[in-house]
Amino acid sequence: MTIAADEVIVRLTDILRRGAEHAKESWCIERALDAGIPGPRVLALGQCSNASYMVQEFVHGERGDANEVCAESVRHELGTYARIIHQIGMEGFPDFTDDSQGRTEHQRAEQVWARYLNYGIESLTAGDRLIELGVYRPDHQSSIRDVFDSLRLESFRFGLCHGDLSLANTLVCGDVTVVLLDWGCASVGIVPHHEFAGVLQSIAPDDPQFQSFLDGYGMSRAEFETLLPTIRSYRLLQAFDLVRWSLDRRPEELDSYVKSARDVWRDYQKQLTV
Repeated sequence: MTIAADEVIVRLTDILRRGAEHAKESWCIERALDAGIPGPRVLALGQCSNASYMVQEFVHGERGDANEVCAESVRHELGTYARIIHQIGMEGFPDFTDDSQGRTEHQRAEQVWARYLNYGIESLTAGDRLIELGVYRPDHQSSIRDVFDSLRLESFRFGLCHGDLSLANTLVCGDVTVVLLDWGCASVGIVPHHEFAGVLQSIAPDDPQFQSFLDGYGMSRAEFETLLPTIRSYRLLQAFDLVRWSLDRRPEELDSYVKSARDVWRDYQKQLTV
């Protein structure tokens, strides 16, 4: 097939740093398209020298965050997409392909979640670097451990998550079709908690735009309020983990992750006094 240069977009990334994400993104985009979620088709994947590339069709449209008037309707559509994404089967998800012990996708997801949670709890030591970085005070550690321990008691459902359902990751086409972009943060996680935690990083629970997202998802305000305490606990676990990840993988971005984790912990404490 011959494609004109102005009809495609080529995404390049370092093989060692993020190259594997292209295969994951391609898998997610294909499944999402099959489920009825508009997105730019992947035309080719490959490697060239030290770079990994992904070629996608170019989609004409206006970024979802460029027009405040359309924001609520885009959020509503993202809520609809989130519900669909969470129902996509996990079989074949790239992060699971190295398993050889005959576990089901749900069992593998449970195992990944257990490791993630245990790591967060076991990292709360006297020498925790997050104390040194000012994320939390030593006398707060016991309370934080209780928050994370409470997540052990929850019975979660697992599913595919986009991971970054922001307005910036959408294009609104002329016929008001909302196209979903960038699956680089996709993962299998607890649903809807993981997805909602991501959305709540940029808007507050009482924001009309978040209500539009909930309406699109098909969840009542009462159902959301029941989930919110667990979502807040998960956000704290996630924020702390991102600081530890940054220490190992992205030291140049450490300050922003430290600030975010500090803010999440402060906000969590405020909710306890409300």
